[in-house]
Amino acid sequence: MARQSANGVGGEVHFGMAPLPAQVLLPALFIREFKENPELISHVAISDPETLVARVASEELEFCVCPQRSSLPSMLRRDDLGTIGISLLVRVDHPLIVDPESNRLEDFPLIVSSQMPDVGLQMPGSPKLGPLRVAVDDFGVLTRIARGSDAVWLSSAFAARQELEDGLLTKLSAFDGLLEARISLVMYSHSRRSLSPAAKRFRDWFHTQIISHLPA
Repeated sequence: MARQSANGVGGEVHFGMAPLPAQVLLPALFIREFKENPELISHVAISDPETLVARVASEELEFCVCPQRSSLPSMLRRDDLGTIGISLLVRVDHPLIVDPESNRLEDFPLIVSSQMPDVGLQMPGSPKLGPLRVAVDDFGVLTRIARGSDAVWLSSAFAARQELEDGLLTKLSAFDGLLEARISLVMYSHSRRSLSPAAKRFRDWFHTQIISHLPA
């Protein structure tokens, strides 16, 4: 599961990520690791939280990162990494951007990651969303749908950071104040095992990124 030197240089680490934290965190993590620890081999399983938690409990994986779960096997420990906000993302020439007075949010199809947890959007005061039409765990697919259609994408803005920076997608900022729900990201590991040096380094880096650098 984890074979490393005492200082975490080189070796291998096996861990899991749910689709959203994988999209948000993994690219920057590995760009950093290539520079600072180029000999480390990372084996990453991208899957739903239930599968990942079960694989950590059976010691197939050293740890996993996913949205917080309501119930867990007793042998697992939890490290809270922080919370990220959610936004409504659309193409830059979307009708809700071009003519917001003549269009209603609820009239446009909603797309999400199928592993998007219940983030409380039915709370009083939350915006009325359109009908759910696509739920898929491929952020490349979601990005292309949002860029090429009138769909509204419910996600963390950081999941589409490059498209937002390039001006291909934009946030429906008028609704930001109504989207009070947030997603808590957690790292689960086996309580009977000490974390490897790489796992500890990853955990600390994830936490720093989430609390310091991720936009809502």
